[in-house]
Amino acid sequence: MRRVSVANAAAGMVLCRPVYDSKGYPLIAAGEALPDGNLQLLTRTAGAELLVDDPRTQDIFVKSVFEPELEAKAVQSLGALLTALPPGPATVQPGSLVGVAHTVKKMLDAVFPYVVGDVEVAGAHALEGRDAVHGVKVAEMALVVGRMAGLERDDLHALAMAAMLMNAGHRSLPEGLLDQPRPLLPEEVEQLRTHPRLSLEALAASGLPRDAFLAIAQHHERWDGSGYPAGRRGDEISPLARILAVADAYVALLSERPHRHAMPAHDAIEFVLAYSGELFDPALVQIVARQLPQYPTGITVILSTGETGVV
Repeated sequence: MRRVSVANAAAGMVLCRPVYDSKGYPLIAAGEALPDGNLQLLTRTAGAELLVDDPRTQDIFVKSVFEPELEAKAVQSLGALLTALPPGPATVQPGSLVGVAHTVKKMLDAVFPYVVGDVEVAGAHALEGRDAVHGVKVAEMALVVGRMAGLERDDLHALAMAAMLMNAGHRSLPEGLLDQPRPLLPEEVEQLRTHPRLSLEALAASGLPRDAFLAIAQHHERWDGSGYPAGRRGDEISPLARILAVADAYVALLSERPHRHAMPAHDAIEFVLAYSGELFDPALVQIVARQLPQYPTGITVILSTGETGVV
């Protein structure tokens, strides 16, 4: 079993894990070969990496904490919820979160009683449907970090629901703001920074627990007080929001954006480590450093000797 990026995929590679699109629907099943001349299918994939069969690495096996089928179901349920929100001011009605809450329960089961397997946080490859894919991947990382930090089931439920729904307010932003192929202008940044408030307004009647609302409100606050909207610092920030801050930033760095390409995992972890005690809670950064390998199982690396190896 070997890990390859979507960009390096080649026709004939046999998949060890199914591939789903950015809406959570199956593209290619496990055991099937990538189709010759039709690799553009992969531009619609939710993830940036594939697991493929390789006779040279038959002794390497990757067991994910969250199975791809579960991740796909989560993307489907969250995507359906977000798509149903009309552009502009919107309200999530009571009962609308049943589908999302059901998949969150399944995700919680995957980290209890212990976190077992590889954390598959590879970022979002496709720009289409990125809010749903991003929310699910942030929830996965946040659950692992939260569980390793000692959180119990109720707190983890609130954390995962906040991760899934923290960007619901994006639907109320000016059309095209998030699709600019350049860094945002100062006035556009100010518009973007209203999205935590817009998310809270959209979710006000949804029945989310109070801790989830706090996490959504504060997930862009930073440890040193440089975040927004209130410039909170350190322990003034909700514990769940501190987890969301590092998970959200890490997944965003790994993901394609209109104005930049995705960053490799080792660079994203180096970024998080570099800003420990500044942007991020240093205790959480240490958990991230222990739980998320810079070079995950199955990835191809070039050694200092010039030789090529597979982790």
